[in-house]
Amino acid sequence: MFDLHVAPAEPVQVAGFRAWLDAYAMMDGGLVLTSILGAQTAVEAVWAYLVGDHSLELADGTLLRRLREIHRQGAAEETETREVHYRKHAVRLPESEVVHLVLVADIATLDGVMSGWPACLVASDPTGDSARFWAFWNKVCPLPALPAWTDYLWQQGLRRGLVQPLEHIHGCHAWRIDPDPDTWGAIITAGLEDGELSTDAGLSSL
Repeated sequence: MFDLHVAPAEPVQVAGFRAWLDAYAMMDGGLVLTSILGAQTAVEAVWAYLVGDHSLELADGTLLRRLREIHRQGAAEETETREVHYRKHAVRLPESEVVHLVLVADIATLDGVMSGWPACLVASDPTGDSARFWAFWNKVCPLPALPAWTDYLWQQGLRRGLVQPLEHIHGCHAWRIDPDPDTWGAIITAGLEDGELSTDAGLSSL
């Protein structure tokens, strides 16, 4: 999945069960990542509460809710919708009754992202994860490119708003990746014309 480090966080309580939320990331008003610590029954209760379309309010007023769908602009300016599904991974911490439960939306997993649809890159490093970004970009954007262009694509994506840092995060860092082929194509064309990009190693075509 990705490397996340457990960090102290405020407690959350649902139906009398108490757990600790040490990381989360929200995109388009819903959770793409939730990391919860606590007894098995407690972490499952928190997740069941979120799955039931209830909002979980944190002490700072942040509302956490399930992300049900994402949207993109389709042909003839019609809005297309894709349902979001979650993957769950739980481990019991050594010599403890504490369970670490991580729930991540499929749009933030490499095998869950789809060509032409927005994706979410989650990383523990504030500067991102270049290898993971390339893998995501190469799946969501239907353009021929080279891994050697990763840093250029990342920087230009940030500058042009195609890679957007998420504002509602805790304990991690996350970016929305917009697959807009027209703008990415213009970025690549400009890079080739300016000599910022080279095709010496040959192109990989999706």
